[in-house]
Amino acid sequence: MNAGPGFSLASAPWIDVVDRRGEPAVLSAGAVLERAGEVFLAAPDPLVRSATVRLLTAIAYTAGCAPVSADDYARQVTGGIDLTPAAAWTARHADVLDLLHPERPLFQDGSLRELAGVPEAVLPVLYLDVTAAVNRPLLSDRRSLHASVPVGLRRAAELLLVQQMWAAGGKISGPEEHYGKGRLQGTAAAATGGVIWMPAGTVAEVLAWRVTPAAQTSTAHWTHVPREEPARGKGIMPGGEADALTWQPRRVLLLPEPDTRTVGRVLLARGWRMAPLEPPVAATAAGRDLVDTDEGKKLSALAVTGEMDVAPLLERWWAAPHGSWAHCVRQAIAATGRAPDVVAVALAVNYKQMLYQRQVSLPARLLADPRTAGAADSVMTFRRRSRKAAPGAAPTRAAGTTLPPAFGSDLLATAEFLTASGSEREATLFTLARPAPGGDPARHGERSAILAAAALSPMPSAWGAAARLKPQRPMSGQAGAGGGGGPQDFALSADAAPADREPARPAPSHSSAHPLGPPDDTTVLNVDTEATDGDVLGLFITADSPLDAFPDPEGPVNARPLDPGYDLARRLGRWAANPRTRGVMPALASWAVRPDISNRAYETVTSGLPPEQHQAAMLTAALFAVHYQTRPSAPRYGGTDLPRLMRSYGSAGRFGPRHPHTRVALKLIVRTTSLDALRRQLMPLVRIAASDGKAPHWPGLFRDLTHWNRETRERWAVQFFTRTPPPGYPTDKDAPPA
Repeated sequence: MNAGPGFSLASAPWIDVVDRRGEPAVLSAGAVLERAGEVFLAAPDPLVRSATVRLLTAIAYTAGCAPVSADDYARQVTGGIDLTPAAAWTARHADVLDLLHPERPLFQDGSLRELAGVPEAVLPVLYLDVTAAVNRPLLSDRRSLHASVPVGLRRAAELLLVQQMWAAGGKISGPEEHYGKGRLQGTAAAATGGVIWMPAGTVAEVLAWRVTPAAQTSTAHWTHVPREEPARGKGIMPGGEADALTWQPRRVLLLPEPDTRTVGRVLLARGWRMAPLEPPVAATAAGRDLVDTDEGKKLSALAVTGEMDVAPLLERWWAAPHGSWAHCVRQAIAATGRAPDVVAVALAVNYKQMLYQRQVSLPARLLADPRTAGAADSVMTFRRRSRKAAPGAAPTRAAGTTLPPAFGSDLLATAEFLTASGSEREATLFTLARPAPGGDPARHGERSAILAAAALSPMPSAWGAAARLKPQRPMSGQAGAGGGGGPQDFALSADAAPADREPARPAPSHSSAHPLGPPDDTTVLNVDTEATDGDVLGLFITADSPLDAFPDPEGPVNARPLDPGYDLARRLGRWAANPRTRGVMPALASWAVRPDISNRAYETVTSGLPPEQHQAAMLTAALFAVHYQTRPSAPRYGGTDLPRLMRSYGSAGRFGPRHPHTRVALKLIVRTTSLDALRRQLMPLVRIAASDGKAPHWPGLFRDLTHWNRETRERWAVQFFTRTPPPGYPTDKDAPPA
């Protein structure tokens, strides 16, 4: 078959470039090497660009342009690479780079020419196009659904280079008897399914960074030659850098159409079978530019979720093993202070389909800034933990959260995130990931709780998951014994605590404590380190956080201005403590049953408050009175918001969200928009608190009732369902929102 004159990549124009002025051009490989400092590769397909860089890099190694040491490499990236030998080699070996050479066609097997006359062995040229298999079974007859048309020699060269670098595994159509048993079961190239590093810049800059010192340069194989067939299930390894860069996983032969300078048909079979790369794959000649994992395996392209997803790549950049291209570049950056812009190219595949290709740009400033190591690790750790919070089939899992693509990657370009501490980064990521407001507040709280439990750092080991709390009654003669017997406010102490830790201080009896002072606790909860229910421990840690500091009742009355909620709580405590004013408590309690502005306590409570706060003030005072009447000896002040306190409600080993009745009560509360309807739901909860010897944070309750909007109701749901207050939500001591 006469194909006419040859088509040598050394002299025929086929590479899309653009110069520094932005002028596009199509040049040969020889011209690109001669003008390497002036032109940029401009092929729109990143697979074509990466395959072109692979070819030029192989030429540079073969021509002896590689540095011999790390010092030479550092000088090369600062002073530039001398590509004169590569340009000269290309000019002398134009026949080696000829696609249509009659005996040794570039990256093809000339011995297949004897099958050109076998119709069933010939395939449409579309089979050579890797991207034609996107979302379709690989290398199967279903490609005939596409219309295969002949392509020009320039396009055929691109398809051939991409096929040899990014070939995917699969059954190749054709008669096996003509190729040999097993020769139509294609094996995947080393880069396929993974991610590779590729420096950016002019061609000279790309090759200056890409051509690194090599222990073994070896011999390049520009055409397919028989190699020793490996034993069953085994494979052969490249002999060095040049051999790996010219590795041919496919036996190919282009069949040009007569007198048209186009290619419409190809012969295709399995080529050299490479042995599995041993970890770390990035330290091998065949995987030098691959991105690897902590286990040293090839990073899956599925880990890169978008064109802007730099987080997984930056994490691996700083963890690249010794001997890899990324590690070599990092050493050069440390020695010279210069860094390249890098493009990561990925091709995602599964068992039967080509899924997608990715191109992610990483600017030099991120690759040279050591702070990005910890920042990227924070993002990826948060992502890995958050996978446990993805929606599932169970009712609670259906309320989970799925992170958006490229989550957190944009933060890596901000100075605030790079300089933040680990806990600050985690808080920022949780704030970014938490569910958007809207819909059912109870479902919002459940979703936030699932995300917080999965993604946030665990509690300190001193309060580990193997701990459980059990009440311990004060010993006879201790302050707090007798009188107010039964469960009181809970404090925490650890049996396993260091000996020099100050033990929990027993509280005086309620009758001797000042009515406005935060009463100490009369029941101590010890940690049983042999138990297994860690959620109970976390429950009481959150439900019994330290109380807010009230103004010293012995100090000046006007020592500091009080928030209206604190002022109201102070007045309520004084009324309950003073026998002359204690009679207002029944009047307030009657408001909880039947609100009426003619109530004799109405003007007393709302005095000095704006009208929009009257209903919230009366409801808070009524609940305080209900609490007092339920158990007068119970502590009157607490430091925990009511939804957090509800995490301690329950029985039979089930508390808070695990207790069905408490969980239903919270859901009804956060779904209620009317304060009047809310009054009937809050009364039983306040009575439970008084019976258990607890008290809610009254100023916080007044604050929330004053602003009983969607934001407040969603916060209540989050406070109830999460073990610890997640970042971005007000804690018990926070000032009211603006």
